[in-house]
Amino acid sequence: MTQEDCVEYREFLADLQLRSRWCGGRGRERWSPLWRPFEAELSAGGQRQAVTILGNLYGFLVDQNYLMGNPWGE
Repeated sequence: MTQEDCVEYREFLADLQLRSRWCGGRGRERWSPLWRPFEAELSAGGQRQAVTILGNLYGFLVDQNYLMGNPWGE
C-alpha cells in the first residue's frame, strides 16, 4: 500500500454515497447477492478505529521486518 491508498481508503470509509453498494442487512450468507461487507456506514469513531487497527497491523509487520515502512504512519 502507498500513502495515497491510505488516503483513498479513509475517504472510502467516510463516503456515505457508497451505502447502497457496500451496506446490507445482517444475517446474509456471503454467497448471497444481497450480502454486503458493512451493515451501516461507519461513525467517525468507527472510521478512526479502522484506521488505528490498520496502522497497528502495519506497524507490527514493520517491527517483524516483513515490511520496510508503515504507510499509515502519520
